Amino acid sequence: MRIFHIVEEVSKKNNSIVSITKTLLRYKINKESKIIIPHSEVKIKGNNKEIKKVEIFRNLFKFNSTIYEFLNNNKPDVIHIHGLWRPIHLLFIISAKQLNIPIIIQPHGMLLDEAIKTKSKVTYFLKLIIIFIYKFLLKNEIFIAVTSEEKKSIFKYFKTKNIYVIPNPFDSTYKVTKNVKNNISFFGRFSQHKNIDLIVESFLAADLNSKWKLLIYGIDDDQNYKEKIKKIINNSDSSNRILIKNPIFDKNKKFKKMSENYLNILMSKSEILSLSVLEGLSVGTKSLVNKE
Repeated sequence: MRIFHIVEEVSKKNNSIVSITKTLLRYKINKESKIIIPHSEVKIKGNNKEIKKVEIFRNLFKFNSTIYEFLNNNKPDVIHIHGLWRPIHLLFIISAKQLNIPIIIQPHGMLLDEAIKTKSKVTYFLKLIIIFIYKFLLKNEIFIAVTSEEKKSIFKYFKTKNIYVIPNPFDSTYKVTKNVKNNISFFGRFSQHKNIDLIVESFLAADLNSKWKLLIYGIDDDQNYKEKIKKIINNSDSSNRILIKNPIFDKNKKFKKMSENYLNILMSKSEILSLSVLEGLSVGTKSLVNKE
């Protein structure tokens, strides 16, 4: 089966979605499948045959746009849309509808209340306009939710029975050798949505002894928010025990570090089934999460 996974970018910031699509590509039934990204994206290192760039804006206002020709020439069995808000998502949906190619939509938590309202009111209203357009385009298409909670968020905007709950695919070849240290870890993006300030302030309020450390493996997303976190840390009496680390993208190295931690923590304002929680469980590290 040939499935085209439509992704906004292949980047560190977008690592979770990209890792999910790469796992899907490893299934034998998907031998001819590819990840499709805009041609404007930065160069991809090496000869990566599983990723294809498409000039999404070329011949945009012609019936046979570049995307239309690409889909017509390659004839995928289905296109799997990862996300909602980027031009590449909308443009591929329009061309796929013209060619009667089946579409699967996976919002990856983008329709959860806190996620959809995470930025300004203007951005929120723009998203509502895009959803209004999608309601006409996606009447009979299939949606994938990762949890039952996410299914409710999709149904709120798209009153359809075609919503299926399929947990994130996950695999690991790491052989666990536990060497637990007095560390509490956070793996994720520097984003207000992730409530890292709450994590830091909770660690400080817990008043643990000097052996305990909070390790923040943060992907740069919101620089202003990252500076806010640094300020909270520097103004505390425990700045030497709260460490901001570079994110780890090598899976085995990440699993090794995660296996050493006593606890992984995730306090997002809303979240679907997080990969960091799955990764922690796979190496025997418990995760503390909030109800959202």
